[in-house]
Amino acid sequence: MLTCQNISLFSFYNNEVIFSNLNITLLPGAIAIIRGKNGAGKSSLLKIIGGIQLPTAGEVYINNIQTNKLQRPFLGYLGHQLGLKLNLTVEDNLILWAKFYDSVTLIPAAITYFKLTNILSEKVYKLSSGMKKKVALARIMSCYSKIWLLDEVETNLDQENLQLVYNLVTIQANSGGIILWASHSPSPLSSILEINLERYRK
Repeated sequence: MLTCQNISLFSFYNNEVIFSNLNITLLPGAIAIIRGKNGAGKSSLLKIIGGIQLPTAGEVYINNIQTNKLQRPFLGYLGHQLGLKLNLTVEDNLILWAKFYDSVTLIPAAITYFKLTNILSEKVYKLSSGMKKKVALARIMSCYSKIWLLDEVETNLDQENLQLVYNLVTIQANSGGIILWASHSPSPLSSILEINLERYRK
């Protein structure tokens, strides 16, 4: 279970409230799409949940434990920065991250799912934007976690690969995972919860 309790974010630079008193509880199997115009705080909310950014107020809990008290990686995060080491090969990137999550055995399935076999020995900096995104998604799949935070992951993906992501998210949810996906795009996913940050702006 993921709980956001009275989360608020204030921009001191712009002297404005980004969002205020946001309360969310997501149970296993939930898929939540975060909506809002540019500047509404979609990326910031994901970073707050992931422990990358501090809120102005409020707390985030996973299974009733504050995230800052959890000792090991507790979620998978894919933001605009893909989290890849550009000078390492595709395979070495996957191994590096999966070791951190103690889930190296998940790598072969991720390689097969995203059809990366032929580029495993390629340095990441040589890849196209679309291929880098696929490697980053394979990274998420290789790092065992029940909670995924996805920030506009549809960018640079063609329809075929985007469908792979939709299918993967559905599988993750059906296995008891929780997914939060910040997106501007319409979603074909069923049984989703929409979180519109415009409603929390004061």
